[in-house]
Amino acid sequence: MTNRGSARGRPRRSSRLEIEQRAIGLFLRDGYSSTSIEAIAVACGISKTTYFRYYGSKSELVWWVFDEYIRATEDALNSADLELPVMAAIRQAVMEATGGVADDEGTWMKRFELLDTTPELRDGEAAHWQAWGEAISRYVAARTGSRATDVVPAAVGGALQAAYLAGFRESSATGESSTQTLARLDATFALISQPLQAWINFEQAHSALMGRHPLVGSTAGPWEIESSDGISPRPRSHNQQGS
Repeated sequence: MTNRGSARGRPRRSSRLEIEQRAIGLFLRDGYSSTSIEAIAVACGISKTTYFRYYGSKSELVWWVFDEYIRATEDALNSADLELPVMAAIRQAVMEATGGVADDEGTWMKRFELLDTTPELRDGEAAHWQAWGEAISRYVAARTGSRATDVVPAAVGGALQAAYLAGFRESSATGESSTQTLARLDATFALISQPLQAWINFEQAHSALMGRHPLVGSTAGPWEIESSDGISPRPRSHNQQGS
């Protein structure tokens, strides 16, 4: 999400959501390409100038919550309890992050319907889901002492991405509420966690034999995901821990 600078301040999240709800409704009704920023502004009762205080473009309106969601997932993984099995920690982190964006009005759900029916948004959708899956893969790599691009971390990230999308699309098709959708997603993750955890356990054991040191239990300090090269994360410095 683009930072507009401190002079004007950061727009209220609630106002952003109100505009987003109206806009996505217009996109679904009239088509993304056919809906202008001016039409969105009129529907929301604001000026185009006000619109641009919140968003730098039409596409940013679609992506800003997705960007927040990816960051929330990364934050939840960063703070996950290392005593938990890897899949339990991921499941908890994903549910926490999803609960923060799955609004009662169903806007988060409608976004999936929009993305699935709008070809011009497909590239952006693929890039965002890749970023989300890579966050999962980096966490698995950290916990297994491997690289995010190795088979197990990459496969776990891909499997969870596929399960997440399948669950949300099924919920969207059946008109489930946000609460029902979250329950479905949690049940789906619970179902696939056992076989994935068994695979992760094997990778952890292999790393131990190879002399690699995954982050496990109380032996590891606070850490942060190393996103630049996919290598297992580094511990934070004392200054970082205090920030």
